[in-house]
Amino acid sequence: MYSGPTEGMWGRKNTRSKPVDFHTQIGIYTLEKANRIVYVGKAGTAKKMSIWDRLYSHHYEKKDKWDTFSWFGILPVQQSGCLIRARKITMETSGVISDIEALLIYLLNPKLNGAPGKHKHIDFYEQFFPPHKAE
Repeated sequence: MYSGPTEGMWGRKNTRSKPVDFHTQIGIYTLEKANRIVYVGKAGTAKKMSIWDRLYSHHYEKKDKWDTFSWFGILPVQQSGCLIRARKITMETSGVISDIEALLIYLLNPKLNGAPGKHKHIDFYEQFFPPHKAE
């Protein structure tokens, strides 16, 4: 559940993994209301805006029209936990097609597809809320 721009955009692979700050991530995102996608957007193609920047603006522009979000970033995570800033990402055509398929299966959850499949280069991160620092 998204409750405002002050929480940040943190994620981790599991409860024992180091949290990653995704506030500069670029890619595709969705806004959802009552488990239905109500908006699809992109970030990082113009004005150097990140997914976090777009979510921040939607928090004020479309405040009551969505309650959760999903995002699909293209910047990989280094072992140090930082994002790799890449100006150009090169992929094989079959990899692009597989990623689009995986994205659509995740978003649409078609009942005939069964499991979403395995993609070695795709990592799933759960949203993580770091403890607030006392001021």
